[in-house]
Amino acid sequence: MISIRSDLRPIKRCLKFLVPSIRHATSTATTRPSSESEPPILVKMRADIKNAMRAKDVNRLNVLRGFLAAADSASKIEPAAMETEGKVLALLSKQAKSSKAAAAEFKLAKRSDLEGKEEAQLAVLEEYISLIHTVPEDEVARTVTKILSNLKANGNRLHYGNVMRDLNGRNGVYAEQALDMDQVSKIVKDQLGSIQPDKDASWF
Repeated sequence: MISIRSDLRPIKRCLKFLVPSIRHATSTATTRPSSESEPPILVKMRADIKNAMRAKDVNRLNVLRGFLAAADSASKIEPAAMETEGKVLALLSKQAKSSKAAAAEFKLAKRSDLEGKEEAQLAVLEEYISLIHTVPEDEVARTVTKILSNLKANGNRLHYGNVMRDLNGRNGVYAEQALDMDQVSKIVKDQLGSIQPDKDASWF
């Protein structure tokens, strides 16, 4: 028998992450004017809220309101938090992973109703993720190889953090472009692993 506490745990997490209060979502996500400097995907999402309202698409409306509220909140704390599509992609991916994990927990708890809701939310998030162009895998791999060569030539440690900094840090090669971070992390680790046991190469 599944305990009530374990059954409600994923619900609490979902409510905290994807369902902000209606007042906050309405005041931030629907009334905030779009800026010319705002990433195109955010401009589209703000416009899509109106379309979802007209279509009475409750699922899409809730997902968009929740995401945009989170994005606006992050921007209030750090103005540059959502300045590129890469940063928007990172937040979308984070929410998508949360929904996927919650759906899996609901499935184990035999709560097909809640599992279905999470899967529906996940589908909307993945739709927007697919609209963001990311740097191709082969190009990223070539760039990582060059970064490792430059680090070694300059006498710097071949360190995971150093590679990521030069790749997509504030002054990195892809600072203004979107990256599939799961893919990037694998590429960096694979290339560092291929040059082990070089004493200057490390993941940490």
